[in-house]
Parts: sequence; structure tokens; C-alpha cells
Amino acid sequence: MRTAPLLAALGLVAGLVLVPTAANADTSSPSPDPSGGYCASQITADAPMSDPVCFDTQDELDGYLASQGVIEPQNGALKSNAVQAASADVILGTVYKNANLKGDSLTLFGNGSRCDGVTYGFSSLASGWNNSISSAVAVTGCWMTLYSKTSYAGDKITCTPECDTVSSLLNDKVKSILFKPTGEFG
Repeated sequence: MRTAPLLAALGLVAGLVLVPTAANADTSSPSPDPSGGYCASQITADAPMSDPVCFDTQDELDGYLASQGVIEPQNGALKSNAVQAASADVILGTVYKNANLKGDSLTLFGNGSRCDGVTYGFSSLASGWNNSISSAVAVTGCWMTLYSKTSYAGDKITCTPECDTVSSLLNDKVKSILFKPTGEFG
């Protein structure tokens, strides 16, 4: 686990209000340091990206997401039938600091049922992720469009659903991200 101030005192992490219970208590302390590791951030109503929470391992990140009730994709589908629940959070995609879906990662998730008829957007990226993305993959019925400027402007590339590299056009230049249903370009 990264060393960082304990955020549990306020109970605010990645735009979520955490209310630990015996059944879902997260015993690890997420780090607000978005500069590396395995991170996650939630989308809320076309707001700027919330501060990511970061962990040293993918297993720690997976445990955190599970403790928050985030539904994980598996082979393009979802692991849980709870996707039908309107209040379920769902993973939309992951961006990486290196090509070929490697290096530090940021998993992006939103409230709702996949990208079926729904558009999700991060109009700006959190510190440490602005101008640092080199590859990306969208899941759960989404395509992801990466933009060179905030608010979905400038040069763009759409991952349908995967971009092993974002090409020289956007490598380390991404400033906003939009998720749309499969088949729709940003």
C-alpha cells in the first residue's frame, strides 16, 4: 500500500462517501497519489475526474473496487447480474501510462448499466494523468474516445474497444475522455 494520509476520517474517496460496515470494510488505506500504481476514479455527472485512489497491486485495487460495489467485466460481459440495478457502479475502461496496456493504470467507473444508450465523460483528467496516457481499453459495451484538449476538444482517437497505442497523435497528450456505446464515435 502506498503511504499517504488516511482519508477514512472524512470518508471521501474518488467522489464516493465510504460507510464501512463489517461486511464491506476496506482495511487498506487508498492513496490519493495519482502518479502511479493501480488507480481508480469515478465519473459523476460530466464533472472533472475525481482524485484517483491508488494501490501498489492490482489485487488491492480489485479489493477496493469490490468493497465499493463496482461490478467487474469478464470477457466483455459483467460478472454479476446486478448490472440491471440502476445504482450499480460499473467499470467503463482502463487507461495506461505505457503502450500495450502496460505500466501504471487508471480504471474508470461510473454509475449505471454499461454504456447501453448512456454516454460517460471525464471532461478533464486528474493531476498525474493529464498528458500521460499511452494506451487504453474500454469494456462493458463501451468505446472510449481520447481527446488532446479538455472538454472533448482537439485531436481525438477512438478505442474500439482497445488502443494498444494511442499513436503519436495523442501519446502523452490526452486531456479528456468520453465513453459512448459500442459503434458510436466520440
